[in-house]
Amino acid sequence: SVWENGVMYQPEWTRIGGYQETHVGSPATVRWFYDAKNEKRDFELKYGISDSIINHPDTSELYWKFVGDEWTVKSGPVDVQVQLPDSVQPESILAWGHGPLDGQVTIDRPTRVVHFTA
Repeated sequence: SVWENGVMYQPEWTRIGGYQETHVGSPATVRWFYDAKNEKRDFELKYGISDSIINHPDTSELYWKFVGDEWTVKSGPVDVQVQLPDSVQPESILAWGHGPLDGQVTIDRPTRVVHFTA
């Protein structure tokens, strides 16, 4: 879903304040529609993924590209929060990020949330 200022856009692709999701093949695409001129706007995208963890003998891995380079409008700053399932042991969480040198990765173990900023 797409959010702005705490208000969810409607899943309609025909009007301002609507959005459209496409899940054919990979990657998934989300487009949202708004009216703006020379102004800063903050949008929040919320989605769930499944079957994305690769289990190895000694670890499990989520390798996910949160921000692509195909965007028609520049994004930034980016703030990503990954909520891990309850089955994950908090003390076992490790996280790394690939992106700008000033990006940060933090782990809130009690809530099982990994936070990426760039």
